[in-house]
Amino acid sequence: MSQTPPIRPARGPLRWFFERTAWAGLCLPGLGIWVDPAYLAWRTAGFAAPVPGSAADQIIRHETRHWQQAEHMGVLRWYAAYAWGLIRHGYRHHPLELDARAYAAQASPPHG
Repeated sequence: MSQTPPIRPARGPLRWFFERTAWAGLCLPGLGIWVDPAYLAWRTAGFAAPVPGSAADQIIRHETRHWQQAEHMGVLRWYAAYAWGLIRHGYRHHPLELDARAYAAQASPPHG
């Protein structure tokens, strides 16, 4: 799984879910990353990556961090640790989520 994860626009039920929640991205290690299509506008504009520090950049960095965690831990161990972390700590205080949020926040702020 040591390749760059595919980043896909959320469609169908996943897009419906994103529209009704605060979620904007989802990483399923071994399968890919799905992002709310509103955060992928940089692709249709012809850019290779989102503006550093933008909301799109932070979401992609966050989900990519989960991919990296799974590469480091192993996919099955990551899923088990993620499930256990949800039970033990909840989403907000989940160690893997805290790590992904910190990693995403390291992006430089947008220039303006």
